[in-house]
Amino acid sequence: MDPDVEIGLPPRSGDGIEVLLSEFAVWLDERRGLSSVTVVNYVKQVRKFLRLLVGASGGGTVDAVVTGLDGVQVTRFMVGYCQDRNVWSAKAMVTALRAFFRFAHASGRTSVLLTGAVPAVASWRGAVLPKSLSAEMVERLLFDGTDSATVTGRRDRAILMLMARLGLRSAEVTALELSDIDWRAGVLTIRGKGDRLGCGYRCPSNLVPRSQLG
Repeated sequence: MDPDVEIGLPPRSGDGIEVLLSEFAVWLDERRGLSSVTVVNYVKQVRKFLRLLVGASGGGTVDAVVTGLDGVQVTRFMVGYCQDRNVWSAKAMVTALRAFFRFAHASGRTSVLLTGAVPAVASWRGAVLPKSLSAEMVERLLFDGTDSATVTGRRDRAILMLMARLGLRSAEVTALELSDIDWRAGVLTIRGKGDRLGCGYRCPSNLVPRSQLG
């Protein structure tokens, strides 16, 4: 399998990096049984890694560079590569490099298996959520994201308004009881920890009126 042909590029004859990548592609195909799409993606990622290392070596051959690799170089590359890249791009490089280092070790190019030197990429749930919503986005969420024709929709809109207009936390909204609402004065009493009464909040003037709560 020629990785350049697979991704629609002309083969680079005499390029040591491409010769090595061709061997890597064959190994992935024959030894690991990976799909052609996965092989192409791995080759593209590893090409970036090898070209950067060879370029920084000051004229060294790709074989010499790979043979001389150590964990410090690998970790340094990943730290630099992950700057200003999203989680999925970083994970793609991690997966491809780990496969390449297995290949390099299996083919005798490295005496030490370097997969452990490739750091994992943290991807906490919600890590890519925006830090805040614009006023326009909040309005769309309140009025387009809830259905005022249903009791559930009106309840959801009231909850969202309390959080958006008064800055209440979800736990504070959940703890609200009807007795905490002074309908005449338009004031909410918020409960603190241990069910202690906290401060009062003036209700938003356009909060869903009592008559609509069902």
